Amino acid sequence: MSAEHRRLTHALLLSLLIHTLLLSLTFGGQGLWLPGFGFPWQDRRTEVPDLRVVVVPAQVTAAEAEATRTTADVARYEQLFAKDEVSQQQLDVARASAQTAVAGLEAARRRAAATEAQIAEAQANAAAADQNVKVAESQVGESRARVGTAEGQLTAASAAPEQVASSEAQKTTADAEVERAQAALDQAKLLLSYTKIIAPQTGRTARKATEVGDYVQPGQALIAIVPEQVWVVANFKETQLTYMKPGQPVDVRVDTYPGRVFHGHVDSIQTGTGARFSLLPPENASGNYVKVVQRVPVKILLDNLPETNALLAQGMSAEPEVKVK
Repeated sequence: MSAEHRRLTHALLLSLLIHTLLLSLTFGGQGLWLPGFGFPWQDRRTEVPDLRVVVVPAQVTAAEAEATRTTADVARYEQLFAKDEVSQQQLDVARASAQTAVAGLEAARRRAAATEAQIAEAQANAAAADQNVKVAESQVGESRARVGTAEGQLTAASAAPEQVASSEAQKTTADAEVERAQAALDQAKLLLSYTKIIAPQTGRTARKATEVGDYVQPGQALIAIVPEQVWVVANFKETQLTYMKPGQPVDVRVDTYPGRVFHGHVDSIQTGTGARFSLLPPENASGNYVKVVQRVPVKILLDNLPETNALLAQGMSAEPEVKVK
């Protein structure tokens, strides 16, 4: 065998060895025994995700070099064949090697393109996964915050019965304080009312028996009040009461205002003579008895008293005339 033939044979064997190594590196998911290394090759893509980024460009470079070399060998073998220095079989082998190298280069380029697509997809998936992780972490934070809030609410709810009991006790104490304060207020109002003496009716004051700053005693007369309503007490003889009844009209003439007549009516007739209710009523049980005509007080109310400056005071003399019929 000539030296040129041996060199061509060695080149073909080297090309086959390189293709076998490339196929073993890209064989996915299976174990492969590499001669001379002493251990089976395992797929480590899950542990070294960026392995293809380094291996694939190297494969393409090696395939390009092999394609260039085999193409150059074909040109050289054609020249040698033209000179009858190599056989047709050797030329065919060189051409087959060149075709195999070109096909390997195309396959390596396709694998590189596929790997780049897978890398881009993996990067996109990684970015999406990172985003999902961030969203999940945010959701976990929100969930933890909600859990903390719920735990706080649970703690507050657990303490609610004690708070209710405490509030009820405070309310009971406050109610007692309110009742005590109300009792004190009522007592103060009562004591304050003792400092004021209210007249039983509206009228004019007369016969004032005290001054500001004087000390008074229970039952002491302080002042006399003349009511606004004016009436006349007429002491008629008992013989004049035969036909007299309450409600009968009366004309009253007062000495202070001669020529004026005040109109009124009989209000009531006292059920007893004036002498019987005097300080020392007479007793006629003795043998020396003298009959005396008695007088009976009759109360006469004035009707429609004119709003004038006419002063009708107690003790004035008046002449009433009752119309009994």
